[in-house]
Amino acid sequence: MLTLSSLFDSTVRRFPNRPALHIGTETLTWRDYAARTARTATRLKEAGIGPGKRFAVLGRNSPHQALLFQASYRLGSTVVPINFRLAAPEIAYILKDSESDLLLYEGVFQELLDQPPVAEWRAVGGRMQSWSEFETGIAGAAQTPIAEIGEESPAFLLYTGGTTGRAKGVVLTHRNLATNALQLSEAKREGPDHCYLHMAPMFHAAELYSNFMLVSGAASRYLEMADPKIILELIDAKAISATMLPPVMLIKMLQLIEADPKAYDLRSLRYLLYGSAPTPEKWVRRALEVFAHTRIWHGYGLTETSPILNTIEHDRAWLAQGHPRAERLNSVGPPLIGTEVRIVGDSGQELAVGQVGEIVVRGPQVSAGYYKLPKETAAAFRNGWFHTGDVGKVDDEGFLTLLDRKKDMVITGGENVYTTEVETVLAQHPDLQDVAVIGVPDELFGEALVAVLVAKPGARPTTEAVLAHCRAQIGGYKIPRRVEWLDELPRSAVGKIRKDELRRVFKGERTG
Repeated sequence: MLTLSSLFDSTVRRFPNRPALHIGTETLTWRDYAARTARTATRLKEAGIGPGKRFAVLGRNSPHQALLFQASYRLGSTVVPINFRLAAPEIAYILKDSESDLLLYEGVFQELLDQPPVAEWRAVGGRMQSWSEFETGIAGAAQTPIAEIGEESPAFLLYTGGTTGRAKGVVLTHRNLATNALQLSEAKREGPDHCYLHMAPMFHAAELYSNFMLVSGAASRYLEMADPKIILELIDAKAISATMLPPVMLIKMLQLIEADPKAYDLRSLRYLLYGSAPTPEKWVRRALEVFAHTRIWHGYGLTETSPILNTIEHDRAWLAQGHPRAERLNSVGPPLIGTEVRIVGDSGQELAVGQVGEIVVRGPQVSAGYYKLPKETAAAFRNGWFHTGDVGKVDDEGFLTLLDRKKDMVITGGENVYTTEVETVLAQHPDLQDVAVIGVPDELFGEALVAVLVAKPGARPTTEAVLAHCRAQIGGYKIPRRVEWLDELPRSAVGKIRKDELRRVFKGERTG
């Protein structure tokens, strides 16, 4: 049976005595990890959680959450991880919408959970328990066996950000997640001699990527909150050999290394995947130079795809000037085995190689839809294909290049402009730290391009110099009509720029 608990059990049987989970100064073998998972499952059962039940988790990254997730798979229940950066009303909405019976939380969030919206959920039967309370008695608990469940049983209910309305719960089944772990394992062929650093938030789909490392038998170490300096220190001190990073974290790490090239020993890092947001090519090139001992991969996926669809390993030969494959530094590669990717036009017709359109996908890792939202499900999942809302193109070998979110394509003066193209040019300016390009309403052009920029520390670039830099590389209709300066760009938990927030702030007249 293709379930997450069966994959975990297979790993335990293959690598019983290898390191599996680091908890502070303690290291559990796979056999120990399985035993503690089985006892954690017993505590969940005592709390009323079993097959078909849903429970929520609120906390920073930790091995405690990992044990809860594995225990849930073992029971056949469904985990609802909640973003701890949300406000109390948003948390209350997810608890109610998901019909969670129980919330297990880290004690530091007690004050947040004492606010009235969450109290209202509790008033109608919702129960809360801190991790410290829940873990009492686990050491002496009996071991609960693996439940017999179907592959289509929901394993996760992950809520999207809700930036364009209320948050949507994405239903991910055991088949979705276990298949994606095996797809990635087949593509990457990594062995058990890894220590994987979990730094992606455990409430985010990016963390699900690590399931393939679990299949390989790798050990896990959890970072409570992502911080570029701490990540570099851990790679050095704890011999971290593999991790997944959002581009913003990768760039910040590279900047720290550039500031002090001899501060960290990074030779243990043998595997690195980056993804979740566009990455300027100059930083991809720099990463390949700095992490000389590391296999560096790029990946593409969404919450609805468990999460990975495409992936590619960068070849350092592509760095050579004029190399015929250099453009693949910007590609997310071919689809994983069993995955189909098409590019379609506005009427749904499949487009030819090289043409730009919406990316639609299907495969065993693709969710069946949104929880209790039939209209939204019908709109996004049509005729067996999931419409991603992303814009891209494929080459004659099926390698996919992302261009933009469909909603981020700006039509200005009748011309289509992909904001990532303009951002790529802006990112090459030596005095800019961070860049974003958005479209805002404009009476004359329909939409106008606005560049929102962050200068490098100590640099003082002028708007005129930035626009001159753009004019030398892209057509006039792609030049931003406004430039705004910020100290920092708003970002999501995994580093994606919050363009919805920028559009709200800058939709009016110039602010400065």
